[in-house]
Amino acid sequence: MRQRAMILVAAGLFACGITPAWANCAALPRSAQAYLKLHPGWAPVTEKDLVSDDVTLWQSHHVDQCPGITALKLDSSDRATYALALLHRETDRTNAKLVVVEPGTSQVTDLVAATPVTSPYVVWRAPPGMFRDQISGKSIRIPHDAIIYEKMEASAMAYYLAKGKFRSIVTSN
Repeated sequence: MRQRAMILVAAGLFACGITPAWANCAALPRSAQAYLKLHPGWAPVTEKDLVSDDVTLWQSHHVDQCPGITALKLDSSDRATYALALLHRETDRTNAKLVVVEPGTSQVTDLVAATPVTSPYVVWRAPPGMFRDQISGKSIRIPHDAIIYEKMEASAMAYYLAKGKFRSIVTSN
């Protein structure tokens, strides 16, 4: 019965044009494909981009998910949004950035500008709940999904919408 319920949920998500958080890296939603077409050289992070220790951690905590894309609901609307952890490799360096793409619109938000990195960041969805800011020590209730942009075993930032604007807190450092 539980398996049938999961299949129905997945079918419902696909029928609505929503790619689930466990999406395959090769099966990008149209809005993400359109963004990447306009920004040649940028590509979502995949497990192949991670060092072996990070692959092991990713697979143990985020089974069947792509480290470069996640689907989430950032507000009370029914629309899904996609967060993309992207890499751009050049001969002398690799840059990383985090963008949010809203399906059905041309709206893209650069949450983290292109920055040189030695190893990639990953992105994943955190459900609504209480989050503790490691800098201020304050606890913050986030009523909708949050985007977690994480340097595996090093640091993590949570990005969330509050009154129509993105805010962030350090959740691990």
